[in-house]
Amino acid sequence: MSDHYRSLRCNGPEDRHALPNEVATLWAKTGPDGQWHSLAAHMMDAVQTARGLWDEWFAPATRCWLAAPFADDDAGRAFFAWLAGCHDLGKASPAFQIQVPHLAERVRSGGLPLPSVLPERSKAPHAKVSAVAIGPLLSERFGWDRRFTIGAAAILGGHHGWFPEEGFPSDGRKRPSLYGWSADPSDPWMAARAALFDLVVSVTDVERVLQSPNIELGRVRELALAGYVVLADWLASNADLFPYASMPFAPPYVEESSARANDALRSIGWRRWNAATTDLDFVERFGFAPNALQQQMLIAAKKAAEPGLFIVEAPMGMGKTEAALGAVEVLAAHHGLGGTFIALPTQATSNQMFSRARRWLAHFTTGTYVMELAHGKAGQVDEYRELSGKLTGIDIDGDASALVTAEAWFHGPKRRLLAPFVVGTVDQVLVCVAKVRHVALRQVGLQGKVVVVDEVHAYDAHMSVFLRRALRWLGAAHVPVVLLSATLPAKTRTRLIEAYLGSPIEVEAGYPSVTHVALSGDIESFPVNLQTTPRHARLQVMTEAGREDKGVANAVADLVKQGANVLVVRNTVLRAQDTYR
Repeated sequence: MSDHYRSLRCNGPEDRHALPNEVATLWAKTGPDGQWHSLAAHMMDAVQTARGLWDEWFAPATRCWLAAPFADDDAGRAFFAWLAGCHDLGKASPAFQIQVPHLAERVRSGGLPLPSVLPERSKAPHAKVSAVAIGPLLSERFGWDRRFTIGAAAILGGHHGWFPEEGFPSDGRKRPSLYGWSADPSDPWMAARAALFDLVVSVTDVERVLQSPNIELGRVRELALAGYVVLADWLASNADLFPYASMPFAPPYVEESSARANDALRSIGWRRWNAATTDLDFVERFGFAPNALQQQMLIAAKKAAEPGLFIVEAPMGMGKTEAALGAVEVLAAHHGLGGTFIALPTQATSNQMFSRARRWLAHFTTGTYVMELAHGKAGQVDEYRELSGKLTGIDIDGDASALVTAEAWFHGPKRRLLAPFVVGTVDQVLVCVAKVRHVALRQVGLQGKVVVVDEVHAYDAHMSVFLRRALRWLGAAHVPVVLLSATLPAKTRTRLIEAYLGSPIEVEAGYPSVTHVALSGDIESFPVNLQTTPRHARLQVMTEAGREDKGVANAVADLVKQGANVLVVRNTVLRAQDTYR
């Protein structure tokens, strides 16, 4: 820390957010007509946005899970806001500041050394500089062991979608001219980053949290925090929400940024679902009384001390979808969850489910509910296009109804999962465990939701591997899951449960049934008596002498005359054509 900055920190409350001139003039983003936003101001925007996300957007269950390694909710909130604020610490580096000539000249005039030419600038991307810088600052300021700084460093380093490769902490020493790196903490660039770091610590009031060094977050929680930092950065980078100040940072901007952040989420249509306000009335939701399967599912959901995994096995047409939707409401209300993702095997089935889920939401308590359709051709679905940007609902008995809308901000391919209510193809879940860019952002789209996966029996061997990997991550992240299947072999059921728990287990379940698996490993299976009327079928095997045999065609013709609907499946094109003719 520079002596100048240290003296400013001691001048009293009115100066506690002041920065030396050379740090206050560093820039973070530029706009048209020479507009620019200072680095410190952008970091404050990210801090205030993170606070808004925590207070107004995160489901209670998400806040509780993220805060688990800390003393309380406030500590978790402060830590997240601090991470978000530090995400662009690496922009305080020669490699970044040299990019815009007139702003680079301002930096030089402020007193920071910056050459006119810097070869290989691209080898020091600012996200990696942030990752490299945070470890020594945590060690110097708060005594953190280097092993425990890697998690925070990776979170910052991954805020543009890819995490830094192994061995990244030594990159600063390898390229000191790009990173502004030195073994001397009083070096101008080192001191500039320290000043920004201390500003974020001060504004977020995170000092008491960081003074408990060596916080063990766990890999899954680190990924979630990385995703939420990306989200905070995206929002804080929105010039409509946080306009370019085009001037050096000054302490009053901290409060100015806070005021803007308070309205940011609401202004782009973000509305968190408060499940406690949607008291489930099954008949009102779906227009009929629950059958035995649906009753058992609701009982199991209400009985569950922790959400965990539910597996619903029953024949087609028994109302598994309504059972799952009812359970979503119960689990959300009892456990502080904020939405659902309903996954189906194809775009066609997703489109159909979108209509059903929309009708379900429209029967909620009066309010506005943000809904998305997540697959590659969603924009071609008429119902989704009609919903986009509009408030639509069903008038229930002449009273004010629930309003369902698709907000424009969520329409991007990486943003759809962030809406509270999402229907989409199952690959949207599976890609959350693939090596893809912004995988952490995709994952947080499922955090705080109930994930429903329909037609589990329909997935091939390749997709089943990814499904089990996804279940392993969802279990580790404490995300409740409901699996629906008409025919699930016992071996498959066991493998799915073991994937969610991350350990081997013995499972017995009847058919039809509802099985609940707690994260503790406790399993309870509830048999269901559907009391259906027995159906009788007569099977007749027909032999054919060759392609010219008309036996099948004649049998079909007789059945059609009796009013039957008939499906004929042939295993070659020629035989299909012959039978058709």
